Amino acid sequence: MRAHFGYKRHVAVCADHKIIVDSTVTAANVHYLKRSRLLLEKVPIGSAVYGDRGYDTANFRTHIDTTGREPKIAFRSPKKELESMKFIRTETNRLIAKTRARVEYVFGAIQHDMGCTLHRGIGLRRAQSELQLEHVVYNFRRLVFLVGESES
Repeated sequence: MRAHFGYKRHVAVCADHKIIVDSTVTAANVHYLKRSRLLLEKVPIGSAVYGDRGYDTANFRTHIDTTGREPKIAFRSPKKELESMKFIRTETNRLIAKTRARVEYVFGAIQHDMGCTLHRGIGLRRAQSELQLEHVVYNFRRLVFLVGESES
């Protein structure tokens, strides 16, 4: 999730093709775990759900499990940790980070390649419209790339 001057974007991305599947915008004062639960409903059952350390809560992990999805969330480091457990945690986080990097690519492409860094408008509806248009344009650009790649 990225903050945009008082707004947060919540995005579901297909990690295989780097295409935005669904997105929503909330005010910055809404906790992201509340909105992520609604976005999670649109993720197919049986698929993996990736997240950074901010999503590492027992409550959210169990919610993902009970909805029939597999949580792949990076673990926070505890205050006291054995060296053997630290190795397991860092290796698990490294494996999760490989897939998460494919998702973070989407945010980088929108910000750097398309130049969409600022939202200038008042109101949640305007922010939502603007960000959804950004996502549509990104998906078209990505689709053109994928089609061109398959033809060669």
